Amino acid sequence: MPHPVGYVLRAVSHIPAKARKSLYAGKRIDVANRVSSDYEVRSRVIRKPNVVKRRLYSQALGEKLQLNVTTTALRAIDRAGGLDRYLLKTPDSLLYSDLGSDLKFKIGLLYRHKWHEQRQQQQGQQQLQLQQQQGQQQLQLPGAAAAAAKKAAAQLAGGGRRSKSLLPPAAAAALDKAAEQSQ
Repeated sequence: MPHPVGYVLRAVSHIPAKARKSLYAGKRIDVANRVSSDYEVRSRVIRKPNVVKRRLYSQALGEKLQLNVTTTALRAIDRAGGLDRYLLKTPDSLLYSDLGSDLKFKIGLLYRHKWHEQRQQQQGQQQLQLQQQQGQQQLQLPGAAAAAAKKAAAQLAGGGRRSKSLLPPAAAAALDKAAEQSQ
């Protein structure tokens, strides 16, 4: 069976099957010896992780997921800021969970898809604003050119009266045309 992109293959023989279907945050069954006070009697102690069944909300998936998690994993999820962030921030090598890796892959794809859509919307808005600004500049340019032409004509004519004899015929025609458009 082919594995999805980003799926990490690892040796999971030392991880119990229950832990692979849950979020244990690195906790496992621990075996130790309890030694009596006079160091004569040793008792075998098996410490199992505190596993609870909780419904955790995933923002990317938009639903609550019922998962078996350890209390350590719950604290880590709270510290990370939610299930999605916990899964995305934690490397696959530290998740020790097939379920966690699969959820991480799905959530990562959804976030990439949402990010791509937002990026396209932002680029579209920027292009629209740029087109609007260019359109306003083009509309303002003839008015600014007309004002500059009027000022130049007044300086050439001297005293505010316009004398067409001082202007070249093409400039006089352009000045008249710009004045008509501005009114």
